[in-house]
Amino acid sequence: AVTFEEHQGRISQALKERFPLDYEVREKEEAAELDATMERNTLAQRQYETAWRQYWENVRLEYERYTGYDADDRDWADVLAHVFPGLDLDAPDFPVQRPEPPVLETLPELQFADLAARLGKLLPKTEVHSGAGLYVVDASGTTLNATVTAISPYDSGLDETWVFLSTQDGDRVGHLFTFVTSGNSYPVVGQSDIVFKLRGDASGELVGDSVTVAPYSTIQSALDQFWTDQGSTLFTASQYVRIFAGTYDETVTPNAGLNPDEANGFLPFMEGDPTDDRDNIKIQPTTGNGIYINCDYMVVRHLRVYPQQNATIKAITTSTGCQGLLVSDCYLRTENVNGYCIFLRQGHHIDDCIVVSTTGHGIGGNTGHGMRISGCTITVARIAINGLVGNVVVERTVVSGADSGLMVTNYHKSIIELRDCTFYNCDDGLKFNAWSENDVRIINCIFKDCTDVIHLTASLWPEETATRFGPSFTLRNNCYHGYTNFANDGGVTKTHAEFIAFNRVDASGDLDGIDPLLLNPGAGDFSLQDGSPCVGRGVGAGVTKDVNGDVMDAFHPDIGAVRHKEPYVHRAAEMSMESER
Repeated sequence: AVTFEEHQGRISQALKERFPLDYEVREKEEAAELDATMERNTLAQRQYETAWRQYWENVRLEYERYTGYDADDRDWADVLAHVFPGLDLDAPDFPVQRPEPPVLETLPELQFADLAARLGKLLPKTEVHSGAGLYVVDASGTTLNATVTAISPYDSGLDETWVFLSTQDGDRVGHLFTFVTSGNSYPVVGQSDIVFKLRGDASGELVGDSVTVAPYSTIQSALDQFWTDQGSTLFTASQYVRIFAGTYDETVTPNAGLNPDEANGFLPFMEGDPTDDRDNIKIQPTTGNGIYINCDYMVVRHLRVYPQQNATIKAITTSTGCQGLLVSDCYLRTENVNGYCIFLRQGHHIDDCIVVSTTGHGIGGNTGHGMRISGCTITVARIAINGLVGNVVVERTVVSGADSGLMVTNYHKSIIELRDCTFYNCDDGLKFNAWSENDVRIINCIFKDCTDVIHLTASLWPEETATRFGPSFTLRNNCYHGYTNFANDGGVTKTHAEFIAFNRVDASGDLDGIDPLLLNPGAGDFSLQDGSPCVGRGVGAGVTKDVNGDVMDAFHPDIGAVRHKEPYVHRAAEMSMESER
């Protein structure tokens, strides 16, 4: 008896022998089609996984930006509830856990597009948002308004920024991009009034329908028009001012009456052209402060701010009403003995900035709490970081040449934490002038060639009064070298061993009196040499990159703000490799 499968096989073989070419072609076509389908699905899967992971990363960053808490240590339902007020935690689009992206066996292209669009709508609102507008003028001079229909810009990977827009006639009602230039216009190139491309070259080829931005000659004039349009109405979208290369001799002052919707992430943004070198975009007033922020919340990015007046002025300063500020990727400088590069209040974050003053102070504030200083290089003559009163994190930051690296001048009620920082050639690494009722934590930090690592005033030690450091002063895996006094109260000095013997001091893993072997600190290179004892000797403290953005081992990071330049094989791995031989 012949089975059905055998019978089918015999017929197939006979057909192949009779029509070999047709079958061979069909099999190759089917195989090629299968390969192409698999390749499309693999690519779609990767794109989906990337979008999924980016979604969670944006949720995490949004939460940490506005709370100061590490999202990884929080319940994710709380994180999502903060980032997306009123969300339904039972809805499938809002998983309360942070899962790995699901493996999709088959993922048609249209299905992926739908998923990508859905994920895009879930992204925290940081750049471009529904309801914002764009001031544009066409060739005939007609004023048009472009209304955003998508939530976020799309980077094509070709050094071009794409924004989904629909264009209609109308009055000027709000801003998407308010372009500030030195006189050039920048075309917004579009196709069928759906997708527009922002170009920085006004003479470039125009594709499809196009309009041209009507630029403002000063930053303040753009902000004033923005205030005229927006007024004190609660933001329903983020508002964005982009500043192009030029030297702007003005003090920039966002209006105090602006009403950003911080709970939903609708904020005013002021950013230098990200396609240009930051040092080409200069806010450089002859007199007065550089930027004076009066409104409740603000984001400032990619600018060089250097006021020229020799007086008690600041590159960036804030009013008492400023409750939240993010300053990122900026060069901030003043040159007055009493001036500050940036003066803070509360809820302010300073990320990836260069802070310079050969005569004055760096970062200060009378009521600075809820602060984060991350990825900064601070080179000043007087006090690098001053006036912070609690719930402060300083991480992956280099401080050099200062009278005091970090100075606590006001009573602080909550934790001050330094992690993965480098203090070089400071008179005092840390100086405490104020009382405390909470902890101080110093983790994975280098103090090199500082006169005093820790300085207290009023001849008060924590063991006697418990008023300077609070309940606990934690030292973990730090390196101290080249100091005169480890701790000094102006009258009595203490060695490292004597200091950590205090009951309220909790210390472990420190390298005392051991040279960290910085590569060339006098020339500004604070990376670790080959053979540095600080390589791989840190403890996991939540910092995963150094001041330059280079990745560090999350569990065994290098001590200090700048990692060893070459990839490092951890000692455990070296031992394992040796045993295998």
